[in-house]
Amino acid sequence: MVVLVAALRSKGLRVRTVASLVPVSHKHSLVNQSLEANAEYWCEVFLSGRWVPASAVNGSVDNVQSMFAKIGTPKRRRSTSSSERKRSALHTHVVACERGRYYDVTPRYNKEWHKVQAHRAPDNFLGELLKRLSGPRPLESPDSASEADKVELEGIALSEPLPTSQAAYVNHPRFALEKHLLKFQILHPKEPVLGYCSGLPVYPRRCVHTLRSKERWIREMRKVRDEAEPVKLMSARKGSSREGQQIELFGFWQTEKYVPPFAFDGIVPKDENNKLDIWTPEHIPGGCVHVQMKYAAQMARRLQIDYAVAMTGFDIRPGGKSVPKFEGVVVLEENKELLEDAARAGMGMKIEADARKEYDQLVGLWRKVIRAVRAKEKVRRKYGGALEHDMTYLQSKRLGVEQKLLEPEAPSASVENRAHVHEYLPAVADRNKPWEFVETCKTCGLKHRFSKLC
Repeated sequence: MVVLVAALRSKGLRVRTVASLVPVSHKHSLVNQSLEANAEYWCEVFLSGRWVPASAVNGSVDNVQSMFAKIGTPKRRRSTSSSERKRSALHTHVVACERGRYYDVTPRYNKEWHKVQAHRAPDNFLGELLKRLSGPRPLESPDSASEADKVELEGIALSEPLPTSQAAYVNHPRFALEKHLLKFQILHPKEPVLGYCSGLPVYPRRCVHTLRSKERWIREMRKVRDEAEPVKLMSARKGSSREGQQIELFGFWQTEKYVPPFAFDGIVPKDENNKLDIWTPEHIPGGCVHVQMKYAAQMARRLQIDYAVAMTGFDIRPGGKSVPKFEGVVVLEENKELLEDAARAGMGMKIEADARKEYDQLVGLWRKVIRAVRAKEKVRRKYGGALEHDMTYLQSKRLGVEQKLLEPEAPSASVENRAHVHEYLPAVADRNKPWEFVETCKTCGLKHRFSKLC
């Protein structure tokens, strides 16, 4: 293919390379897969005002179907699921490249365009990807080749015939049946009728509109006109804050562009709860900024700066319950630097307070250790010898046992030799206090009481 492209360009012809790509499923490993097995290559030559496909492998010119493998289908890896086998029979992503520019030419190589679109990446994602692959280049005026290519591809997509089965109209990119509309969708207007399928009228997909409430349209930067009447009324879903109420739904044709309010006299626009919905950066009121820093609200109150708590969306909690998500505050532009400096100072004070608290906790632990060591030394000096189970406070805490040293009982007077190592009998639970255990020294009768926490 490379030799063919070089030979055609040497004759002064305009040529671009074309590849049919098959996205690799995330369910399969890429270790034993070859990239060449998931792509087919040929070229297109601009002749007589249009792009003509040509393949040196199959020896064909201006024959769309013969551009692929010799058996008529592209070389694909073996698919295991029915969806993958269906996708492997289609050419979902055909990309042309000319002088570092990438173009999507998939409609030229597919007769049933609606079947291909169901297995393609979203158009906005694919367009952004090809734009980034092309890289930053100076804006060029469209030439005859690019204009002819654009017109041809649009004509191919629009010339697709009406499907003959009702199932084919479900999520069809160009045609729709009224019976397949969702509860939040409506046809407006109900014309033109492009044809009929089993006696049902077929409408263009552009006539299908999604209905939303006034609050939902605000999120889309649209505002419902004051004189607009709701198209449909629906009951709020169970468990919501508006359960039992009727929600008014409006269409796109009943809205206009939403303009956020402006801040006047140093007052930030907000509701009665001192909250402000910031769904996108465009929702920020004029003359205001969104400060997304910790302790921004606390510092704004201390500095007596007018602010509004920014509600940026919802979080889904376990059980499917949605709760509002608050991030930062909205203040006037002239107070931004002052509030940011104060928020940084507040974060520094919080770090110092946490460090001081951790230091106090460590000091308290060391005090407990020292008390335990001093108690052990006091017992050793009074009775002689050393405790058989010598554990500091931290060691006993790690084992889940809290030793409680009580006042030792008076040793037996018959003991003459007090300098000895205490050897204790097996621990016995106290009858009056079952949670306490008593160990008795064999030699001097010293009783050691302790409690078990676990």
